[in-house]
Amino acid sequence: MLCEICLNIFRGSCPVEYTQHHDSIESLQRSALEDCEICRTLWNDPFCYSSQPSSEHVQISTETIVKEFHDGTGTRQVHVEANSHEYTREFVFICELAGEDHKNSDAHKPPASDWAASMACARTWLAKCTETHTDCQASGFKSMTYCPTRLLEIDQPEANKLRLRLCSELDDAPPQYVTLSHCWGTSKTLRLTSHSYQRFRDGVNVSELAKTFQDAVFAAKSLGIKLLWIDSFCIFQDSKEDWQHEAALMSQVYRHSFLNIAASIAVDSDAGCFRERVSTAERSLVQTTWTDYPNGTYYLYYDHYWVDNFASMPLKKRAWVVQELALAPRVLHLCGSQLFWECHGLDACETWPIGPPPNMWVDHGKLRSRSASIEVFGFHRTGYNESVHISTHENDRFNTDTFRELWKHIVSDYNMCDLTFPSDKLVALSGIAKHMEQLLKIDYWAGLWAFDLIPELIWTIREPSIPKPEADTIVYRAPSWSWACMDGEVDWIAWRGQFLVDIVCCDIRTATADRTGAVISAALQLSGWLATIEIRLNSKRWDIYLNGRWTSWGGANIHLDRPLASSHLHCLPLEDHGLLNILLLTPTGVARGQFQRVGIAMVGIEAFGLEDCDQLAHVTNESWLEYQSISDDGKCTITIV
Repeated sequence: MLCEICLNIFRGSCPVEYTQHHDSIESLQRSALEDCEICRTLWNDPFCYSSQPSSEHVQISTETIVKEFHDGTGTRQVHVEANSHEYTREFVFICELAGEDHKNSDAHKPPASDWAASMACARTWLAKCTETHTDCQASGFKSMTYCPTRLLEIDQPEANKLRLRLCSELDDAPPQYVTLSHCWGTSKTLRLTSHSYQRFRDGVNVSELAKTFQDAVFAAKSLGIKLLWIDSFCIFQDSKEDWQHEAALMSQVYRHSFLNIAASIAVDSDAGCFRERVSTAERSLVQTTWTDYPNGTYYLYYDHYWVDNFASMPLKKRAWVVQELALAPRVLHLCGSQLFWECHGLDACETWPIGPPPNMWVDHGKLRSRSASIEVFGFHRTGYNESVHISTHENDRFNTDTFRELWKHIVSDYNMCDLTFPSDKLVALSGIAKHMEQLLKIDYWAGLWAFDLIPELIWTIREPSIPKPEADTIVYRAPSWSWACMDGEVDWIAWRGQFLVDIVCCDIRTATADRTGAVISAALQLSGWLATIEIRLNSKRWDIYLNGRWTSWGGANIHLDRPLASSHLHCLPLEDHGLLNILLLTPTGVARGQFQRVGIAMVGIEAFGLEDCDQLAHVTNESWLEYQSISDDGKCTITIV
């Protein structure tokens, strides 16, 4: 629905220049609370009005303009510009012409409180997925080849109970089961422990479970599925050994599930997902009555509707869920106001049951769109025991550039998510890493890939989170040369040039036999031209001391991982692409020639006072240069930990 002020946009003279909309924050708030779609979108914007603690004192005005959308379909855009003394933002609403079939599809909406009717919509998605999606059928075939160690049997030993079963006890093995992705939170709920084991074996009442788990049982039953895997009930929570064993199987559990239920809206186990709704998810239908512009019946929607109503769910902030959503063949998201669906063949929600309209921003380029990520990597295009060969040929579907792009999106999304235990940094991504490692037959080194290691070392963290200096708060989780030692959005330098270092060896010790899991220590030995360097920031320009001279180098691009304890550093050029990509290192003081990474730099060879990279062996260094050994060509062997 729209308020009278918003309806006026579509009446009389069409606003082809910016015209007055709401003239006060009180007027905007009133319309938003009355459920006007345009005003509610503005009011709920996290950087806008409702989030401001003193919003009643913020003077705002909004203006509108209608623009032609030049795609030949008669689509229009309504641009709403919100202005305050400290904030300006433009919101874009799409007016898409509605055909008669679309108008009729909205004629019979179920009651808002009827979540059973919503689950009927989910059954339709599931049926279409399993019956008509070729890629999803291929994934479904794989789901029949594995059985988790333990599963929960719904309505056993009697109705409204849940019983823990071992895989070996099930009549149909491997069985069809669903998994649950959820936020743990801090709530103290019933979990599987050595003390509660027999209780689960005998059967617990569903009503004894936390609300989020009750909703997961309801969703599974509504889809006609009787077996459910939930980590807190299928892994012993008081056994480190069982947790390590089962954590190593996560890729199998989620890859071979029939469906993953995502408790996307629930911030913890008690929050629940099927909430009371004021109205069902509807599309706003607008009939224009302009006197000076072509009229029609339009669907009106915010172009970032998908992102605002789905991509920002609480569950998406949980690091563990990245691999769960990526590996599952299909996902049903419980989002509080409506259901969302993702599989290889369809992204949909109750508002848009056959998929988002073409002009809606869904962000298919990132892992948030599972279908896109799996399509790029081709998880579903190989047989169960087949592998994919990585090639550098530009026409090969699985070339290194394709792989790099996917891994970049996975890591960037993952590294911005939250972990309760920092030591889980590599463990919570090991499911995806393990699947890639097995599928592509490549080695995984603490978050990086051996075949592509040198360019992968040139990562940066946007707005890095600096650990607290107290020793008892710092938990080792990865070597300094891996992005996994830090938090924040990861980016890699896109250039690929001539490599200037050689990999001597990499010694990685893991906590268990799982080579993709938790790392205890990791030492990377490289051979290359090493130089002493000092850097200092001078009026937003970097001063660099290299090869016996200071250079004021405005073009130097330097990214530090953390504040420096000393300006005396070592630099190791990794590759030359016109500029040099360089690792910045500091000695550990534990052993000669052992370093930690403290950042990267991109500088021209002229910063060294040289003409080309062949002269790097002749750089004049300070007396504090150290290394493990040096070859006849001037290359130093060092170890980075």
